[in-house]
Amino acid sequence: MTTRASIISLSFALLFSSSACGQRIACRNGEDCGALVGRGSVCRNDGFCSNRFESGCLSALRPEENSTRVRVCNSEDPPEAATEGICRIPDFDYGEIRLFCHTWESVILEDWIMQVILSELLDVPTSIEPGVPGARINLYDSQRSMEYGGNADWGAVARGADYGDCRLASKEPYESCAHVLTEVWDSHNAWEMTAEGIAEPPQGLGVLGQEGWFTPKFTGQRDPSILNYLGLQGEENRRKLADMFLRPTTWKDYCDEVSTSNCTAPDEVASRGPRDASEEERMFVEGIYTGHFRKTDENDCDRNPHNCTGSIVDYPLGGVVSFVTQQTYHLDIALKSSGPMAGPGGYYYSQMVEIWKAANATKSNVIMYWWSPDFLFESFVGTDAEFTRIALPNPTQTCIENRVYSLDRCPEFGIATAEELAGSPLGACDDPPNPISKIISTGLHDMTFDPSIPDALRSPGYDVVKQFGLSDLQLSDVFQYWKKYNDPREAVCEWVVDNQEWAMEFIPRTHPRVLKQETTRSRPLQYASYSLAGLALIMVIGTSAAVVQNRKKRAIVFAQIEFLVLLLAGLFIISLGALMTSLPASDGTCVASVWFINIGYSLELIPLLVKISAINKLMSAASRMKRVVLSRNALFGTVLLICLAVVMFLTVWTILDPPRESEEYTIDEEVDATEVLVTTYCSPEKDLWSYIMFAWISGLLVATTVLAIQSRKTRKDFNESQTLGVMIYSHFVFVVLRVAIHTLPSGFMSHDVLAQYQSIIFSVDTVVTLVVYFFPKLANTRRPRGSQRSSVFLTTSAIQGNTSTDQDRLSGLCGSYDNRTQRSSGSPSLPRGHRYKCSHCGDCMDGEELIEVLVPVGEGDAGGTDEVGSGSSCDEVASAPKGEKPFPEQRPVSDLDSDLDWTSDSEECTIKA
Repeated sequence: MTTRASIISLSFALLFSSSACGQRIACRNGEDCGALVGRGSVCRNDGFCSNRFESGCLSALRPEENSTRVRVCNSEDPPEAATEGICRIPDFDYGEIRLFCHTWESVILEDWIMQVILSELLDVPTSIEPGVPGARINLYDSQRSMEYGGNADWGAVARGADYGDCRLASKEPYESCAHVLTEVWDSHNAWEMTAEGIAEPPQGLGVLGQEGWFTPKFTGQRDPSILNYLGLQGEENRRKLADMFLRPTTWKDYCDEVSTSNCTAPDEVASRGPRDASEEERMFVEGIYTGHFRKTDENDCDRNPHNCTGSIVDYPLGGVVSFVTQQTYHLDIALKSSGPMAGPGGYYYSQMVEIWKAANATKSNVIMYWWSPDFLFESFVGTDAEFTRIALPNPTQTCIENRVYSLDRCPEFGIATAEELAGSPLGACDDPPNPISKIISTGLHDMTFDPSIPDALRSPGYDVVKQFGLSDLQLSDVFQYWKKYNDPREAVCEWVVDNQEWAMEFIPRTHPRVLKQETTRSRPLQYASYSLAGLALIMVIGTSAAVVQNRKKRAIVFAQIEFLVLLLAGLFIISLGALMTSLPASDGTCVASVWFINIGYSLELIPLLVKISAINKLMSAASRMKRVVLSRNALFGTVLLICLAVVMFLTVWTILDPPRESEEYTIDEEVDATEVLVTTYCSPEKDLWSYIMFAWISGLLVATTVLAIQSRKTRKDFNESQTLGVMIYSHFVFVVLRVAIHTLPSGFMSHDVLAQYQSIIFSVDTVVTLVVYFFPKLANTRRPRGSQRSSVFLTTSAIQGNTSTDQDRLSGLCGSYDNRTQRSSGSPSLPRGHRYKCSHCGDCMDGEELIEVLVPVGEGDAGGTDEVGSGSSCDEVASAPKGEKPFPEQRPVSDLDSDLDWTSDSEECTIKA
C-alpha cells in the first residue's frame, strides 16, 4: 500500500468539505460569474456559476483559433450536451479512456492535463473515475465540482482489464473502473497485477516524489541546527525541541481549555466558537480561527525531564505508513506525534493541511511529515513558510529493507508493541527519492488494438497515455498557476494553452485526423470501370439486335436461336452486374450486383454446359455407331431447374444476410497522413455466402472447361464445340483473375479499388465472349452462300414427304449439285417420320433454310431413320417401284416450310415436316 494513499483513505471521512477548492460559486447574474469565475461563465438556473471551461480550455482561452473546436463529449456529459453545443460527437468512434483520480491534488492536475490533450487535441473521449459513488471531479463538470475521490483502487484497474470499455461497468450497484492510475508511489501492487495480466508493467511519469520531515523556512532561519538530524539528537536537545515545537490545538480545545471566554467573545485567535461537530476538530479556519500552538504536559521538561518531547505532525496511523516512530526512536530525537488517531498519534489529512496554515498564520514552529509534489507544498513556495527539508541519515538498501511496512503491526488491532512499531535500528534513515509511476490496465491495450478496428480508426489514446509525462519543474509550474489564478481549472487550462507546443509533442504525426468521404480512391479506375460496363451493355444490346435481325440466316439458325437468347440474356445481366459493382456501394447496389452477377453467369454457363455435354454425347454415340435421341424439353428444362435453384439460394441469402454497404477507412500517407479516406464497399456479415456462389460459378466453369477439352477433337465439320471451347477458356482465365485478386494480402488493395477491378473483369469477360462467339456468327451471315461454315443444331424433328413434287425437289436439288444424276419422274412418295441422308448435297434453294443436321447413326435403327451409304446418290434414295406408295399420308410441297437445306462439307440433306 502506498504511504500517501493510506493517509488519504483513512482521513477522507473527516475532510471538512467535499471540495478542496474550486467550490461552487453562488451568483445572482452573469456579471457576478464573470467577475468571480472569469469570462464565459454564466449564472446557471440553480443559482451557481457555470464552468467556463465546460466546452474546453482551448475554445475558451483561444476562441480566435478554436472557435469551432469544442471538446468531444464523454460519458459524464448529459445526453443533450452535443445538441446544446457544449461538446461534439467525435468523427471517430474512439473508445473512451477513463483515468483514476486519487485523493490528492497533484494527480488531479495530471489527470486534467491528460484530459485536455486527449479530449481537445486528439478527439479521444476521456472521463475521470473518482472511485467514490457520486463524486464529481471531471475538468469539464458543469458545476465546477472538485470532489476528492477514493484511494488507489486496484479493483478499478482489474475491472478496466475485464470490461475494456469502462462505460460497461455497473452504476447500480456501483463499480469503479479505470484504465490508468496516473500517480503511483509504490509499484509493488502493480507488479503483482502485471504478473496476473491485469496491468502493464509500471511506467515512469517523470515526476520524482519526495517524503520526509519538513519545517517552515522561518523556523530553519531561527535555528539552522534543526535542519539536520544531528541538531535534533540526544538528551542535550530534548528541552530545545520541547520548547520550540508546541502541540497544535483544535478549535474546540482552544475554546474549552485556552480561551478565557470559551470563545463567547472574539479574541485574536478565534472570532467565535465552533458551531457543529465538523468544526470542532478544525485546526485553522481562514478569518475565523487562526490556530493555536501550546505547551502541554508532553512539552513540560520540568515535570518530565526524561520524557518530555516536542511535537511532530505525523501521517494517520504513522507507524504503519510513515516511519516517524522508527526514526525518532532509533535516532534518539525527542519528538512525538500527538494526533487523535490511535497508535503513534497521527493526524487526519485535513488537520495536517490546517496545521501548516496555522503555523504560517501564527508564525509558530512546526515539524511535519509531508511529501511533494503537492498543492500545499507548492502553495508556500517563495514564502517564508515554504517547506524546508530536514536531513536524516542517507537511505541505503539495507535501511529500506528493514523499515516497518506491514499492516499486521498496526496497534489499532492490538497486535503491535512499541518495540514492534520501532522496528530495527537499521531502518532509521531518510526517505529516498521515489520515481512516480503510472499504471495502465491491459484493458486499454485490448480495447485499442481490437482486431475488428481498422488501422485508420485506431485510437491514438493508448500511445499518448504511455508517452505522457511531466517533470518536477513542470508540475511545480502548474501549482504556481493554481496559486496565481486561485482556481485549479483555470490553472490547468492556462498552463496547457501557454505550453501547447509541449502538449503537441505527445500528438502522433498522423493525428488529429479528419474524415474525407470519397466514392473511390482511384478516380481513373472508377471511370474505366464505368466506361467498360457501359461498353459491355451497349455491345450486348447491339449484338442482340443483330441476332434478331439475322435470325433466319443459317449461321444463326444452326446455333439454335433459343441457346443464343439465353447466352445474350446472361451476358446482359452480367453487364448490369458489372455496372452495379462499379457504382458507389449502397444497400441496393450491393444486393443488385450479387443477383445480377450470379444469375447472369448461371444463365450463361448452364446452357453452355448442357450444350457441350449434348455435343459430346452425340459425338460419343457416333463414334460407336449408335443412335442417340435428344429432347429439347429435357435440355431447356435442365437449364430452367438449375437457374431456379440459384434464384432460391440468392433469395435465402438476401433474406438471412443481405450484402450491405460497409465503410472502409484508409490513409494515404504520401498525400496527407491526417486525412482518412472513407469509401464504401459491399459485404455480407458472413463471407460463407460469397464463397458458396464463387465455388458454384467456378464449378460450372471447371465442368464446362473439362467438357470443352474433351470435345476439342470433334470433327471439323462440327466446329461449334471448338468455338464454345475458346469462349469457356476465356471465362476460365477471368475466373483465375478474380481468384488472384481475392487472394491478395489484406491491406494490399482497398475494397473499393477491388470492386472496380472486379467490375472491369466482368465487363471485359462479357466483351470477349461477344467477340469470340457472336461476332464470327454475325460476320458469317454476310458471306456468300455456299462459303459459310455451319453450326450444330440439336433437334429431333421429323420430315414429311407427301407428293411426287417433294421427291422432285429433293432429287433435283441433290442432282443439281452432283451434276451426275437426274430425278426420275416415277419416284414414289417419301415416308412420313423418316430422315434421309444423301452422300452429296448442294446449297438450299431460295426461300429455304437449314432445319436439321444428321450425324451417322446405326444402320436400320429402330427410330425409323433410313440412311444411305456415302456412295449413294439422292436419286438412289428416291428410287422405288413405280406406283408404290408405302405411306398413305400425303401433303404437297407447298405445305412445307423451308423444306431443304444443307451443311457445308457435311454431306447431309434433310426435309423438315
